[in-house]
Amino acid sequence: MQNKGRRSKRLIRIVILILCVSSGLILNSCLKYDPSIYPIKDVLIPNEEVQKCPLGWVENGKIVNDAGEEILIEKGIIINEAMSQWIVELRKEVKRLRKLVK
Repeated sequence: MQNKGRRSKRLIRIVILILCVSSGLILNSCLKYDPSIYPIKDVLIPNEEVQKCPLGWVENGKIVNDAGEEILIEKGIIINEAMSQWIVELRKEVKRLRKLVK
């Protein structure tokens, strides 16, 4: 009888030890966050191409496009494709964040 009681106590201790170690490993992996492992693109931070904008301003002037056609623009700014794409992504991110707040 005594041998059976010792085995059950030993088994309980081993199970508790295994649960503690596995819980510690799970908690440790959840608490550590390494951004290099999970890269995310932050839309709010513009890249170098976007930071080069605006490329210029137009007021009552003409601009020639790649085809050599003149485009009449009364007033505005000239931006590159990267800036245009960044503005679209930024608008999407603002909409997403507004949905989270509601």
